[in-house]
Amino acid sequence: FYPTVLLTIYWLGIAYEVKTRIIGLDGEFFIPELNC
Repeated sequence: FYPTVLLTIYWLGIAYEVKTRIIGLDGEFFIPELNC
């Protein structure tokens, strides 16, 4: 993978987490960043 692709996947994961928290759909279901 190119660094840009990895960064894109990383930010998509964060965006998904933030959207999930805002919607209130089980905010603790996808938090890999905090578990590192």
